[in-house]
Amino acid sequence: KPSTFVGDSGSAKISALTVTSGAVANGTATNQATATVVDANGNPLSGVEVTWSQDGSALLGSSPKTDANGQTTVTFTDTKAQTVNITATVNNSSRSKPSTFIVDITAAVVVLNVRSSAVSDGNASVQVTATVKDKDGNALPNFTLNWSVTDPYSNISSTQSVTDANGNAVVTVTNSSYIDKDVIVTATSAAADATNTAHFGSPLQGGRIVFVPFSNGSPITTTSAGGQIFAHVIFSSISSPLPEDKTHGSLQGNSSSGATIANYAQTSNEKEYEALISNVTKSGALQATFQIGEYSLISPQLNIIPSSISESASHLELSQSSIPQGSSVVATLIAFDQYGNPDAISSNGFGVLLKLSKTIGINAPQEFTRMPDGSYQATIQTTLDAQVGALTISADPNGQGGSLISTSATITSNPHNAIATISPWSGQCTVGTPCRMAVLVKNSITGETMPSVTLTVKEATTTGAVISPDTVTSDGNGSDSHIYITSNTSGPIRVIAEINGSVESQPENEIIFSQ
Repeated sequence: KPSTFVGDSGSAKISALTVTSGAVANGTATNQATATVVDANGNPLSGVEVTWSQDGSALLGSSPKTDANGQTTVTFTDTKAQTVNITATVNNSSRSKPSTFIVDITAAVVVLNVRSSAVSDGNASVQVTATVKDKDGNALPNFTLNWSVTDPYSNISSTQSVTDANGNAVVTVTNSSYIDKDVIVTATSAAADATNTAHFGSPLQGGRIVFVPFSNGSPITTTSAGGQIFAHVIFSSISSPLPEDKTHGSLQGNSSSGATIANYAQTSNEKEYEALISNVTKSGALQATFQIGEYSLISPQLNIIPSSISESASHLELSQSSIPQGSSVVATLIAFDQYGNPDAISSNGFGVLLKLSKTIGINAPQEFTRMPDGSYQATIQTTLDAQVGALTISADPNGQGGSLISTSATITSNPHNAIATISPWSGQCTVGTPCRMAVLVKNSITGETMPSVTLTVKEATTTGAVISPDTVTSDGNGSDSHIYITSNTSGPIRVIAEINGSVESQPENEIIFSQ
């Protein structure tokens, strides 16, 4: 029969201890330790109770007594990422080994802390600190974060960082918008994201734009085309200097065509910036802008008016080129400046003088009247005894008799002044034979001969004389000799001229026919 020897439990000791690591410190995942118990002769001892202990915050489970191989295993959890020493003890024999619990990154919590604020000048920065912990409040070192800002005027010192031993990662953010602005900062990771707001205040306060005719001139609201002007930006306060290469300007309005504006530069006054506006040749409204980053100012409108009248660009128009005696003509000066702007102004400070090549029989003002539409007008009135012939009408915009803007008209005789006399060409007429007549038309007021007067010759008596042709027009000498009168009776007949449909004021002309 078999005989069995058992180990000596009185000499029990821990001969070996194995420990696992790498469980997540979430209070659920476990590491384990296995102890082997033998007697003094190395025989495994079963049924021995092993005492377990640890030097951290791990929670130890219960373990059974050793099995036939002298082994027993215990499991343990932790909620803190740490390394603990696991100790197995039997009698006075013990062994210890470390076991490590790792961070539970699946439950990471990211908190962003924004320290103070800064001005949005592109230099001053706001510090943002990300603190990463697990759900139990353990700091997560070596945790990778990706950083971003959505604002195009913002920059971040690093787009990726790793937390330090305390679970912290720090970046700085700048903003160059030059306005008051809240910028959203985001930290993202595979496990958790976080956002917070960084505030930036504008370094510019109380800005306004004024126009001046020269660098240190007084503000203006109106100026003439052709000059150069300055746009002055004045601030009540500036907390940091502005970089000149970042200050821009633009022009608006219907007078900005062709005009240019330089970048704004600081003047001797640290709160003022100026830019030269050149090539301002088009009349109308003009506005200047100042911009740096997202900060912008728009000036009030500057009224650009035409400059002085240009003789070569302007012209005179007449309501009619032919002026009958006793009638009037309106002369209109369409005034342009040298840049082609209408509504140009006189440069002599008074007005546009009117000059005429003749003045007898003419009533006219000394200067043109400026009209609401920017033109200049003068009404020239002729009398019934005005001298007929060419009339030169001139505008003198400078009032000094220099270059004149001129046009021509013709004063013509008034047909209502015409008196026609009819007499035999050879002094006598014979009965039954066509008698050639001489017709002479003169001005009843001035006595001047009148060309281009159309008249109809009629018999004032009733003798039955034949007039052919009965309608003629006076020539350049005011006369005509193409009328023939035939009478079959001797004695006098009387003829009269009808002018403009009337014989009023016309003399009767007696023609004597002889046998």
